[in-house]
Amino acid sequence: MKPLIITNILIWSYTSNLNNLVSTFYYHKLLFLNFLIYRYMLYLFKYNTCLKLNIS
Repeated sequence: MKPLIITNILIWSYTSNLNNLVSTFYYHKLLFLNFLIYRYMLYLFKYNTCLKLNIS
């Protein structure tokens, strides 16, 4: 009975660690994606203002 409990605890800790790794990985990916979108929007904004200044 005891070995079974130990293996269950090991499996549980392993899966929880795996979940943590996956979640942090996705979190960093999301942060990076947000950063890219932010840079792109900034670039578009600057580009649009430059165009407007050139036109007027």
